[in-house]
Amino acid sequence: MISRVRNLLENRKRLKSLFGGADADIITQKPTDADAKFMYQFRKLVQQRMGDSELNVEVIAAEMGLSRVQLYRKVKALTDASPVEMIRMSRLNRAKILLSKGDRNVSEVAYEVGFSSPSYFSKCYKDQFGHLPAEEMKNEE
Repeated sequence: MISRVRNLLENRKRLKSLFGGADADIITQKPTDADAKFMYQFRKLVQQRMGDSELNVEVIAAEMGLSRVQLYRKVKALTDASPVEMIRMSRLNRAKILLSKGDRNVSEVAYEVGFSSPSYFSKCYKDQFGHLPAEEMKNEE
């Protein structure tokens, strides 16, 4: 019984590290277990609709056939982050990639990743990465 609990806890830790990291929003292969399939589907929906500023937890929950509360509980249990935080992190990670390419300005990137306000985008970006998005463009030049 104790070893089973220990294995379950270790599996949860692995899932959290797998799905909670900065590179976790890049989908490379299809998962095999139920939790991984769930997070794969969640991330895939976020990536497909990232540019939609109307994307929210209710929309994703409906597309996954869950209630908002069920989605929140499942994502929180697997990643230690709420679905809203996961959506924001995915958007910001994608924005960082786009900004590093240097072919778009900050406002264009903000709208492309689904933020409806460039100033709010800049605030979230600074909170996540510790510097403003314009500085990301300067770092790459």
